[in-house]
Amino acid sequence: MKHYLSQIKEALDYLGKEKRLYLVFLLSLGLGYSGMAITISLIPQVLIDASVSGNYEHMKEKLFLYAGLFFMSFLTSILSQYIYRRCVLRFQAGLRRSVMEKKTRLPVSYFENSHSGEFLSQMIYDINKAEELYRSKYKEAFNPIVALITSVIPMFLLDHTLTMLLLFISLLCVLANAAFSERVKTAGRLTAGASAKLSERSTDILSGILTIKEYQLNEVLSGKFRTANKEYAGNALNREKIGAFLEAMNSGFTVLCSIVFLVAGSVMVQSGKTTYGTLVALMNLESSIIWSALSAGKRFPELFDNIASLERIQSFLTMEEEVIHVPDRLEENQNQSFIEFKNVDFSYKNNREVLNHFNMQINQNEVAVITGRSGCGKSTIFKLLLGFYNADKGYIAIDGKSLEEYGANELRQMIAYIPQRPYLFYGTIEKNIRFGNPQASFEQIVQAAKAACAHDFIMELPGGYDYVVGDKGSKLSFGQRQRIAIARAFLKDAPIILFDEATSGLDYESERFVLQAAEQLIQNKTALIISHRESGVRLCNRKIEISSVR
Repeated sequence: MKHYLSQIKEALDYLGKEKRLYLVFLLSLGLGYSGMAITISLIPQVLIDASVSGNYEHMKEKLFLYAGLFFMSFLTSILSQYIYRRCVLRFQAGLRRSVMEKKTRLPVSYFENSHSGEFLSQMIYDINKAEELYRSKYKEAFNPIVALITSVIPMFLLDHTLTMLLLFISLLCVLANAAFSERVKTAGRLTAGASAKLSERSTDILSGILTIKEYQLNEVLSGKFRTANKEYAGNALNREKIGAFLEAMNSGFTVLCSIVFLVAGSVMVQSGKTTYGTLVALMNLESSIIWSALSAGKRFPELFDNIASLERIQSFLTMEEEVIHVPDRLEENQNQSFIEFKNVDFSYKNNREVLNHFNMQINQNEVAVITGRSGCGKSTIFKLLLGFYNADKGYIAIDGKSLEEYGANELRQMIAYIPQRPYLFYGTIEKNIRFGNPQASFEQIVQAAKAACAHDFIMELPGGYDYVVGDKGSKLSFGQRQRIAIARAFLKDAPIILFDEATSGLDYESERFVLQAAEQLIQNKTALIISHRESGVRLCNRKIEISSVR
């Protein structure tokens, strides 16, 4: 029990500064609901006893009192509901922001070793379950407890013997449900994991639909989807089985309580130990207590199901991030090379050694082409320079300072990277170029496009710079996307340029434009170019063969 209470407290602590306000109005909301339920339960007692005794003056006094209590409870519940929901909405916005911001601060190794479907599952399934925890599950679990406590007080005042009997049966119900909490939480965790796998399979099919059709992979990927779907359905069914058993058990407790209460109450009325009005009031309050006990017993296991999703999110939010802020500078390195790799070793997680005692020195404003067989580590050099990965051994420096001395943001401000397949965001051409320098004027954007040999084709498009490029730039040709990426690099005006197979897959005309733009971009810059084409090699004044320096 202590373990469960600790989990509930930790989940509440996650609310941060909203926690106190949330708890106050969660309690206030429960009291408001309970106040209305109690007054409705007690009114029949007043009416029945007054009709039997004929004392209608006393009846009026009590009815006015109960009406006032009902109205106060009604206002309390409305105000509490508003503030409670406001707290939850603020938390929801903060949680989604935290998850997305965390995503942008994670190292590239996370993205290369994780499936995008897993993140979609976190954003959709786990976040929805976590939001549901604070939006409804805490309320559904704790409001019945408040209702049970507040209903017991008038019941004790009416008849303590029947009340004790009822509380004993209700306690058995709560304990029986609590025994299933861990099983429900485990089932919820397994269902969440299966949901992530199902999301991965769905993402593969949606993102790779053209490749699927081209290579006739329908059955292969459909089979993987069916397997993931079967696993998800199995876990979800197991969770529903537990829920169905709990519901049947709770229904049995309800019938048992009603039978015991009616038999005991009838005996007490016949013996003159209580009145008909009191019995009716007790029956109404008994219904409230039974409902509260059953609801608490049912909702607490569901609470831990949602807590399992919150724990997955918390685990994600505590993952190690890139170093963004710049630490205090170390002592200046006197080496005159602008870019230097010295005895660098690097392996990916699969332990395949990519670089072994790799050495390279690039002077300022030098343009070098890097060549070598596929998989020899050409692109890895760029990833190391960009700080996407850390070298296993050795020393990497830019402008005489080790990469470890740079924060991630400062390091990448020095580098403009044009990948083999540049990514364009859904939006206008202007916005995509502006990512190179968000503070740039429109005139500067146009100048960058002209330098990248992109202005002419942009002006031929409907809307010019306001033309929407489509999802991932799908409405532009590959060569046009490359020139937009080069324009973005022009606007960034970084001292180091990295080209990764920028002309690969281009036709002659597109390659001519891209090379012309690249030649202008690397003027008075330090540039590294990965290229297998002779046209790319001609831009450089030095050639580095990776196979000969590893």
